[in-house]
Amino acid sequence: MERWHTPAAHPELGAHQIHIWRAGLEVSATTLAALWRLLSSDEIERARRFVFERDRRRYVAARGVLRLLLAGYTPYAAGDLVFRYTPEGKPSLVQPGDIATLTFNLSHSDAWAVYGFTRQGRIGIDIEYCRALNDLRQLATSIFSEQELAALDAVPVSRRQAAFYAGWTRKEAFVKALGAGLSYSLQSFDVSLTPGEPARMLHVHADPAAALRWHLVAFTPAPNLAGAVVAEGRPLDVSFWHFPLEQA
Repeated sequence: MERWHTPAAHPELGAHQIHIWRAGLEVSATTLAALWRLLSSDEIERARRFVFERDRRRYVAARGVLRLLLAGYTPYAAGDLVFRYTPEGKPSLVQPGDIATLTFNLSHSDAWAVYGFTRQGRIGIDIEYCRALNDLRQLATSIFSEQELAALDAVPVSRRQAAFYAGWTRKEAFVKALGAGLSYSLQSFDVSLTPGEPARMLHVHADPAAALRWHLVAFTPAPNLAGAVVAEGRPLDVSFWHFPLEQA
């Protein structure tokens, strides 16, 4: 299992590296107020649309941390960063200059958020809280390819839920890296999911060579959470960092 380090200073991101950060989203009122002040007007508007206060707090914390992390990789203050979004909602920075090579993605589930950064090309990251699923096999048929379903069925029942979430996060991370959203079928490519085996892109049906152009890493940000990151380029050095916040 990976080790998460709390850096004394913001780490440098090299040309062939991926930095993965995690942050707990249950923060103190003081911390939340400070993060709220970093947000843009459109982020504040979105925060106010949440029905439940818990979801609003977690959104504000996740976006505020994203801004603080990006400020560490760029010459801009966290509150001055401006985002643009693809039609599918994937963010990128508007600021000009050499930071155009910086790409990033984020995901949050339950009380945790994760962030992936690279200068290599496109990147996607996903985490999922591993809740018990009574309809696991039915869900799997709507997500997995025939090859993946066969691999899932071969996993012992006691490990099948872990395999399901491993496959799901890896597939979601790849689609997020592509920026394709719901228009890209999750069943049109294969990933490894058997517990104990390395995380790998196995096959992209429309482009057999595509799997060789992507680097897939599985990770565990916290208990009962499964995570995966997919980025262009091989090989890539992956580092895991913890972003400390004052917890509630």
